[in-house]
Amino acid sequence: MVSTQRRPGEIIYPEEDGKVSESDKHYKQAMRLIGELEAFFAADPTVFVGGNLFVYYREGDPKQCFSPDVMVVRGVRPRTSAERGSFRVWEEGALPAVIIELTSGATRRDDTVRKPDLYAALGVPEYYLFDPLGEFLRPRLQGYHLTSVGRYERLPGDEFDSPALGLHLVVRDNWLRLLDPTTGALLPTMEEWQAAFAAGEAVRSATEAALDTSETARTAIEAALAAGEAARQADQAEIARLRAQLAQRSERT
Repeated sequence: MVSTQRRPGEIIYPEEDGKVSESDKHYKQAMRLIGELEAFFAADPTVFVGGNLFVYYREGDPKQCFSPDVMVVRGVRPRTSAERGSFRVWEEGALPAVIIELTSGATRRDDTVRKPDLYAALGVPEYYLFDPLGEFLRPRLQGYHLTSVGRYERLPGDEFDSPALGLHLVVRDNWLRLLDPTTGALLPTMEEWQAAFAAGEAVRSATEAALDTSETARTAIEAALAAGEAARQADQAEIARLRAQLAQRSERT
């Protein structure tokens, strides 16, 4: 939220600018990536995953900032979301290790010219571009790694290993996905987590129903066996009674 009160001489670092101009595909792609990365790094509180927030890189000059679609920062101190309305490099003590920009017609030049120069100058090790609509970049996924001389080198191919993430960036069904090379599996999206959870719940419910049915059947079988045993004992008692009667008649004759 933008600060509305300020102390004399205080420098304000805005946390939003009120501008929202992206397609639904861009928004969903960013949210998917952020969700996948947050789940992947959930056990490491020194990793921050964020996107669409201001990153201020020069203390005292609020104009020196950028707002990446997706970024991953290593080596931060644990903080709540409320404490991190914006990302101030001098307070965090760390720069993004990976930045992913989702290119559109309005941002293509910025993403391919100005931002690479800025991110390279700041020392961001890995920079990736993805065109969610497949209209502005060829190939639609591009990767750049920082060289020892402080410049980005474009990576060959259309799928990339990210040393900083320990993941592989791939395009599947027109979405940018993250693949875990240790398992060979894609990181699940929130929708896939929910679908898996729903499937698990369905299996659990079916199993419980089957167990209930089995328990009912077992109870019925036990009741039938008990009834059979009672009938057998009654038959044996009747046979014993009849034998006793026959024995009495034999003695009289």
